[in-house]
Amino acid sequence: MDQERHERLVALRRALHRHPEPAWCEYWTTSRIVEEVERIGVDELLVGPDLLAADARMAVPDEDTLGERRDRARAAGAREAVLEQCAGGSTGALATVEAGDGPTVALRVDIDALPITESTEAGHAPAEAGFRSGNEGYMHACGHDAHAAVGVGVLEAVVESDFSGTFRCLFQPAEEVIGGGKAVAEAGVLDDVDHLLALHVGLDHPTGEVVAGVNGFLAVRQFAAEFRGESAHAGATQRPVGTPSRRWQQRSRTSTPSAATRTVRPA
Repeated sequence: MDQERHERLVALRRALHRHPEPAWCEYWTTSRIVEEVERIGVDELLVGPDLLAADARMAVPDEDTLGERRDRARAAGAREAVLEQCAGGSTGALATVEAGDGPTVALRVDIDALPITESTEAGHAPAEAGFRSGNEGYMHACGHDAHAAVGVGVLEAVVESDFSGTFRCLFQPAEEVIGGGKAVAEAGVLDDVDHLLALHVGLDHPTGEVVAGVNGFLAVRQFAAEFRGESAHAGATQRPVGTPSRRWQQRSRTSTPSAATRTVRPA
């Protein structure tokens, strides 16, 4: 990789780090990715609802939250055309390169951030170098800023290479809430893919080292519980039979997920 490209990708990753957006709110992120893909030049670019099965999206925020995040992205310079394409939180992009006969290979990178406040302490590189999160309360704590930059870099490298076949780069939204993968899969945009690859940075391996087939290092489970019954109070000596008290319901919301992560083994 030449120095100019290296510096461009570093700048892109830092820009994405400064603008973290949670699941289904990746408006600015999608707009920035679209800019890079258009600069590179591809045969097809799908944005937002064109790569998602709308009914299969999970954990979508309410309309007020989506609107607030969309306005924030607009103020940060997101393209209006992209904001319109991503209306209602249908974010993400899929770039396709057609390069003759050969297999269809896809690379999936995730793009959403986490609801974590980023450190301001001395020694924290983003704070010292001036690319700490500008969206207080959210940050790219899981490396998705780097993943998106890697996706752009791989896409550009494939376009310039002698690769023969079809290459797709999927910039997937809503990975952190396990909400985007199903929507992409059910949209059918990857049905003809022969080889689907994904990646993750870090994992205690040295910079520059690529490790294939790492298993069991990350796992997550989510489930929804629905309580049925009449309202009751924890202090009441009499309450409807079989109806959990409000206190128990509240405790279940905060304790059950953490207990599940301690006791459920990854498949």
